[in-house]
Amino acid sequence: DQVETLLRPYILLPGGGSVILQETAALTAVDVNAASDRGSKLGVNLEAAAEIARQIRLRNIGGIIIIDFLKSKTGADKAALEKALIHAFDSDPCTVQVHGLTALGLLEITRARRTPPLRERLEAIFDS
Repeated sequence: DQVETLLRPYILLPGGGSVILQETAALTAVDVNAASDRGSKLGVNLEAAAEIARQIRLRNIGGIIIIDFLKSKTGADKAALEKALIHAFDSDPCTVQVHGLTALGLLEITRARRTPPLRERLEAIFDS
């Protein structure tokens, strides 16, 4: 069950939102959704930032990562979100760079991993 959970493309957040991870050959796209009107957009984004950092470490995702958070209304909210994401990656053993928001409002990250991603390692085990 735990392995299956790690391979699902979505994660449900305790506050009612969700995170969807889609890995491609070129990059990993992450989308944050608010499933209900409970909580503020910043609250959902902060909860998602911590979970995204956790999932990226667990799944050993590397390369270019683009995150589409819920749209923030103020510059202070955007700054708080970026700071929270940087803090969430503090314990990551790999080099993670948060490059900031694009003109489209997407947050860019790069992560240099040292070993193959979890999906590849599990496929090698199950293909043997």
